[in-house]
Amino acid sequence: MTISTGPKLGSVEIVTTIYGGARIIYGGIRHGLPALARWLGRGSAGISDDAARIARGHAWGKHGHEFPEFENAERLAEHIDSVVRKPTAERSLSRGRHAYYDESTNTVVIKDPKNPDGGTAFRPGRGREYFEGLE
Repeated sequence: MTISTGPKLGSVEIVTTIYGGARIIYGGIRHGLPALARWLGRGSAGISDDAARIARGHAWGKHGHEFPEFENAERLAEHIDSVVRKPTAERSLSRGRHAYYDESTNTVVIKDPKNPDGGTAFRPGRGREYFEGLE
């Protein structure tokens, strides 16, 4: 890995990184952070890979209509990531799954490592009561 620093933009130094022949950060902040985020295992907007996989799978396909404020799976992935990072409540479930709940948006996210989509996200009709009843 080669790291070279360039001029400063305010208090942020512009960095170019070459890793295995691929340029990771180029031209500074605007284009560099998404590439670095992907390299560090986060999506293009800093979204976890788990959230992106859940959103692109079952969550968007079956429950996308429950999230009319999000125009696509990427926006839903950002929301899923937010719920998982700062849930109102969370709990372990059977079969190695883990559930997260955000009361302000009535969103349940279930991470399921055994599911090809990584889990799901949806808005239950009974809200917190539904979440508390998950097993």
